[in-house]
Amino acid sequence: MGELTGQPNDQRIAGVDVARGVALLGMMSVHILPRVTEDGGRSAAYLISAGRAAALFAVLAGVGIALMSGGPVPPSGRRAANISVRLAVRAVLIGTLGLALGALSPPVYVILAYYAVLFLVAIPFLRLRPWPLGVLALAWIVIAPAVSHRLRDDYGPPPGQPDFAALSDPVGLLERIVLTGVYPVLPWVAYLLVGLTIGRLPLRSPRFGWSLLLGGGSIAIASMLGARWWLDHGGIDRLIGEPPEVVLPDATTNQVLNLDFYGTTPTDSLWWMLVPAPHSSTPADLLQTSGTACAVLGAALLLCRSQVGRVALTPLGAAGSMTLTLYTLHVLALYEEWGPVNERGLLYASHVVALLLIATAWRAFFKRGPIEETVHRCAAAVADWTVPASKDAGDRLSPRRDVASGTSAGTAPDR
Repeated sequence: MGELTGQPNDQRIAGVDVARGVALLGMMSVHILPRVTEDGGRSAAYLISAGRAAALFAVLAGVGIALMSGGPVPPSGRRAANISVRLAVRAVLIGTLGLALGALSPPVYVILAYYAVLFLVAIPFLRLRPWPLGVLALAWIVIAPAVSHRLRDDYGPPPGQPDFAALSDPVGLLERIVLTGVYPVLPWVAYLLVGLTIGRLPLRSPRFGWSLLLGGGSIAIASMLGARWWLDHGGIDRLIGEPPEVVLPDATTNQVLNLDFYGTTPTDSLWWMLVPAPHSSTPADLLQTSGTACAVLGAALLLCRSQVGRVALTPLGAAGSMTLTLYTLHVLALYEEWGPVNERGLLYASHVVALLLIATAWRAFFKRGPIEETVHRCAAAVADWTVPASKDAGDRLSPRRDVASGTSAGTAPDR
């Protein structure tokens, strides 16, 4: 969603934009393509992207916030205050757009209102360095889902879309966004912290790219294999309970792992914390999807190190640099027509081709997408008016730090 620091294009980290582009295409596939095959199983698109695309966007939000606020050098003083105001304004604008899209009752869950709150939550963590952020991320992955499980009294269908009508009950809206919604902020802060940690580390280093790819992939695979082993050795029996329609007595391991909980798990048993099902927000889910996000980002960074890779991935990177605009167009396009199930593949292909062409053409002439540019200008104007840049050397936005940071926050929507 738009740059905050106004860095020129040649200072962007291409791999971060490409990873955002991958997240956008993955999210679109979950929205459009059938989730179930003709024989009753889960489709390939669902198995690959469900839960992972949205998590990748959230992790990359943290990466972007870290980069725009100094990369390896956390901000301090008036600089930190200026960035905090920019994030707050950005949150208000993105949240308003999310409520507006929700008011159209699209056939998908709009993530922008949740994403906006994540921007606000990021502010207290701006000054932290990688090690404290990493420890906090790990602790959040373990503790926050259990806290959510404890705070929620029951389990039922996901609440409706956050929209302007929901503002009539602000407490209920806050509860939905933080605790019971499809993208609950309480456990999802873990993704934000993972991204902030990564963004404070040397993203331009090939060794770090390999560490993300291999380390993240290993974590994702290990968490899935561990969950499968546990479910195959008595875990399913421990999950049978209320509500009975969630897990049937004859459920298989694959069925349990591919349930979509729309944000939260049942509250009947803490054993659900060991199940990495899509959108379950359990420690197992957060760990598996965070690992996948790290692996995708690592692969994108490595591929973009070569000139051939950067050129080949230019359309994907262009899409990833203006995902707020493209996400909005995607939701608006789905608002009118889904199309028959047997034509969903063609509908998805048309969305992908259209958005890649739009992004590539736009980025040939402009630095930001139209919505990103609007958000950037508003955030910068308010921040520079309320907390003008200090003349002290220690507080100025350092050109060297900006070059090191590469890109900026929030080009990913959310998803």
